[in-house]
Amino acid sequence: MFFGKDDFFYSVKSLTYKISSDNFWQVNSCQLNNMIEKVLDYAKLAGKENVLDAYCGVGFFSLFMAQKCKYVYGVEINSKSIENARINAKLNNISNIKFFNEDVEKVFINKSFKGLDLILLDPPRKGCSIKFLEGVLATLPKKIIYVSCDPATLARDLKILCADKYNIKEIQPIDMFPQTYHIESIVYMEIR
Repeated sequence: MFFGKDDFFYSVKSLTYKISSDNFWQVNSCQLNNMIEKVLDYAKLAGKENVLDAYCGVGFFSLFMAQKCKYVYGVEINSKSIENARINAKLNNISNIKFFNEDVEKVFINKSFKGLDLILLDPPRKGCSIKFLEGVLATLPKKIIYVSCDPATLARDLKILCADKYNIKEIQPIDMFPQTYHIESIVYMEIR
């Protein structure tokens, strides 16, 4: 049996997040600032872009991007994460964002995301499904940022995305678990 609070609040830069104890959150707080800085650097948002944040969790990247773009759509299958993401948007007075509680594989079938300028992918260790990657390739955003915690599934997914549509511009590894073999990678791609 576990005892303690069901939720906690965490601040990163100017934003505060409510996170339920059963939601995913990066454990290396020292590297969170580096991650968001690199993602925003790659995104190069100018206030007019529409962004899809796939596997958005509690809205970590979504909220930062919403401060710098026209609109963000966040998609996450975990209902508790989406509940927290919606609370986090209100908590930080961010209104140009909408969160969808559904499987990312179905997002291009059930929703009409037209004119996406950027798709951010931050999947679990298993990476993206072929079906979802096909949806990304059919949508053809100008830019893709892929955040990965598994080099093997990242390489598999990049092979699909870069076969004939995208070029990798830069890859930034981030050591989220020092003195282990685990590495987080942030990949920036642009359409050819």
